[in-house]
Amino acid sequence: MAELLLGQPLFPGQSSVDQLVEIIKVLGTPTKAELYAMNRNYTEFKFPQVKQYPWAKVFRSKTPPEAIDLLSKMLCYTPDTRLKPLEACAHPFFDELRGALHSAHCTGHIDTLVDFQPLHHSSSSPCECVFPTCD
Repeated sequence: MAELLLGQPLFPGQSSVDQLVEIIKVLGTPTKAELYAMNRNYTEFKFPQVKQYPWAKVFRSKTPPEAIDLLSKMLCYTPDTRLKPLEACAHPFFDELRGALHSAHCTGHIDTLVDFQPLHHSSSSPCECVFPTCD
């Protein structure tokens, strides 16, 4: 998604080490807790201390704030804090699309529509899929 918005790779790299450097340039240096969450066997690596680059500066000025918010929640080091797929679908970035699909559903232009409503943040069922009724 980030590459679609940028029109180029977000983390370009010619090797795995080079790509890691590119990730750190944007996300900043991972903390010891983040390293441990990613891989419990590799907590002793020494990285240069780099602050996170502001997401608003990574993307063009006309990038919707909802898109930046969604990407910032998907692109983080700690796996448990990343948005799950259904949580991402429920993000406000997709509200306009869901509204258009709901209108098409209510006028009979599409057969089915799934509206993702976040309920709670448990690992087993982060969102509920409901078929909205038309007024």
